[in-house]
Amino acid sequence: MLVVSNITKKHAGADEALLKNISFTVNSGERVGLIGPNGSGKTTLIQIIMGRATADSGSVQFNPPNLRVGYLAQGMDEADDVPIRSILYPQMEALQQAEAEVEKWAEAMANPDGDFDAALAAYGEALERFEALHRQIDLGKGEAILAGLGLGDLSLETPAGTLSGGQKTRLGLAGLLLNDPQLLILDEPTNHLDISALEWLENWLANFKGAALLVSHDRTFLDRTVTKIVAIDDRDGKHTARTYEGNYRDYVAAAQSE
Repeated sequence: MLVVSNITKKHAGADEALLKNISFTVNSGERVGLIGPNGSGKTTLIQIIMGRATADSGSVQFNPPNLRVGYLAQGMDEADDVPIRSILYPQMEALQQAEAEVEKWAEAMANPDGDFDAALAAYGEALERFEALHRQIDLGKGEAILAGLGLGDLSLETPAGTLSGGQKTRLGLAGLLLNDPQLLILDEPTNHLDISALEWLENWLANFKGAALLVSHDRTFLDRTVTKIVAIDDRDGKHTARTYEGNYRDYVAAAQSE
């Protein structure tokens, strides 16, 4: 699903490359933990994968190219007046517009002086668009995800700008989980999660049918969730990547035996 090949990145003025020939894959159904010390380039690598930064060399490939990717950065930056509803259900505005079109053409069909056949055809097209969008919005699923992440008491009309930093992170995560991604890329998703929300996320990931790339310093979380570890280290003076099968505990055992 994701192929990262020979990514190298050196910041201007730096003596050494931040990332050197980083290569790994994330296959269907895998949950991959990306680890490394602070300053090792993990977030820069994620930004390169997401197209928000450029590499000096190497490539990133999604398969298929139109793969639905859900990305959670470490900070969520939403306009203060954007309601929770718009973040959870970005299709809502289009749904409301489609509903208005259905009503418009229903009224046109009832007009004795209008072109009934043309109105009927337009009504059918508008209704089809409305029903397709409506199927994408699962209010019950959204409520369950919000509750699981400790946001169940918030109104959908609450402006995102009024939330704390931790609440914004949870809201961003809820929006990703709700919109059915095929690949999740989460940068420090356990920040600002209490024990209950953390356990909920672990259970959700255990049942997730897609793939996930998780950047985290939380060793217990990695032990409970991932099936592979990609470790960025500087053993040779450059930040290269080594891949280990299993969870964090398996990685520690394998790394110690090298």
